[in-house]
Amino acid sequence: VGAVLALRDAHGDGAVVAVVSHADVLKAVVGHFLGVPIDLQRRLEIAPASITTLRVDAHDARVDGVNDTAHLAATAAA
Repeated sequence: VGAVLALRDAHGDGAVVAVVSHADVLKAVVGHFLGVPIDLQRRLEIAPASITTLRVDAHDARVDGVNDTAHLAATAAA
């Protein structure tokens, strides 16, 4: 979470930043911004190569999407 906030501070509100990480780290970040207690964050599903989208500004954070794998369907079909 600290790294996400540091990225926000370094790039400013409205910047688009890609972060690539392992599922458990992403679960912790998403869980934090959703207010999910740490012992319940294991209920979040973050698949390999999925996309999770957050908006984090100076005053608030919003989770726009979690575990989106739609882009993988085109890869699997090829």
